[in-house]
Amino acid sequence: MTELQDGIAPTIITHLAKNDFQFSITIQRTTNLSYSLWRAVELDGLAWSPLTNVVMTTNGAATVTLTDTNMIFSKSFYRVVPNAP
Repeated sequence: MTELQDGIAPTIITHLAKNDFQFSITIQRTTNLSYSLWRAVELDGLAWSPLTNVVMTTNGAATVTLTDTNMIFSKSFYRVVPNAP
């Protein structure tokens, strides 16, 4: 994935939250980028998959929160992928 992100500034995490069935991550928002949330149950290069059930909320131009509303595994790894237009 790193090769796809050349020229894009690193994502800055401002908040994480987890309960029994949801995981949320809040990041600083960069103009002209969209974001996707990916999940894996192992830290393996091939284990990552984009989530389609993500709820995305924004706080004006400052931050964006991505929430996995269907956290089906007790142990999961997440990453935010910025997408250039």
